[in-house]
Amino acid sequence: VRLHGKGGTGTANRARDGYLELAPTGNAAGWGGRQWSYFPESGYQSARGAVAAAIDGAGCSRVIVDGFSNGAAFAAKLYCRGESFGGRLVRVIVDDPVTDHAVEGCAPAAGVRVTLYWTGALEGPARPGWNCADADWTCEGGSTIGIAAYSAALGTPAKPSPMGGHTAYPNPPELTQF
Repeated sequence: VRLHGKGGTGTANRARDGYLELAPTGNAAGWGGRQWSYFPESGYQSARGAVAAAIDGAGCSRVIVDGFSNGAAFAAKLYCRGESFGGRLVRVIVDDPVTDHAVEGCAPAAGVRVTLYWTGALEGPARPGWNCADADWTCEGGSTIGIAAYSAALGTPAKPSPMGGHTAYPNPPELTQF
C-alpha cells in the first residue's frame, strides 16, 4: 500500500512483480491535491479507514505500507499506534517523513517491522522545534522533532535514501519482503 505525500493523489491498483500495488488517495485536501490528515483522532480514523478499505477491497492477506513525506508520517503513526490491519500488516516503510510528534510513545504491533529512509533534504526545516506552519506542512503537534528523535521513537536507525532531494524511493528492497 503506497501512501503519497501532501499534494499527491492515489492511483489505480496494479499488478507488479508478483504482488498487487495499492495506492489509495489521501483523506483531505492539500497543496492542490490530497494529503493524509492523521490527527486529531477523527482524522486518524478517516485516514486509517481509507487504507483499510483499499486492503479489504483488494482481498489482501499480507500487507506492506510504504509512505512518502506526509504519507510516511501517517505510515509511521499507523506503526506506532500498533495497527496491524487484522494481523495482515508485516512491514512499514517510512520514506523521508515529516518528522512530527506522531511517533512519540511508539508501541508497534508484535511482528510488524519498520524501515526508515532519509534523504537529508529536510534536515534544515525538520530540525527539532521547527514550526511546520512556516512551510504549510501537516505536522502532528505543530512542529518537528528532528530525525534523531524520530528514528529513536521508531526504534530503528535512519537508512540513507539513494534518492536526491526530497524524492520518493520508488523501489526499496523491503517493498517485497513479506
